[in-house]
Amino acid sequence: MLSTKNRVNGFTLIELLVVMVILGVAVSLVGSFSIDWVDKAKVHDEKQTVIRWIRQQSSDAFIKDEAISYLFDGKAIYRISNEIDTDQTQTRENIAYRCEYLFFHTQFITFNSNGYASNQKLTFNIANNVQSLNLSNILSIKDESQAN
Repeated sequence: MLSTKNRVNGFTLIELLVVMVILGVAVSLVGSFSIDWVDKAKVHDEKQTVIRWIRQQSSDAFIKDEAISYLFDGKAIYRISNEIDTDQTQTRENIAYRCEYLFFHTQFITFNSNGYASNQKLTFNIANNVQSLNLSNILSIKDESQAN
């Protein structure tokens, strides 16, 4: 005869397996959303980094009082020397910045000695989505007191 005192309280194997399956499904759903969120954050970060880089190049052109030219092509930005490069082999070796997520359409941008860009827009792709940056807005200095 078994007494009720000898019986151990606990979970059965089936109950534990059901809980583990429910947790596995929940983690797989949340994981896919968080991975997508991380990728979007990396793209946003790279876009902001390129904006800061463009502002820095504009500032450098102004401080040095000389024009600086760049070729935006594919996933890289190349600095173009002031000397004429007929075969553009040296241009391709002067990588100024390399991107991981942004893909630039081939375009030349020159920052003049006043720091202004020769083009108004910089066009690029992010995951087959064409976007553009308005360089005039990026390079303009806004008074924080007027922005509020």
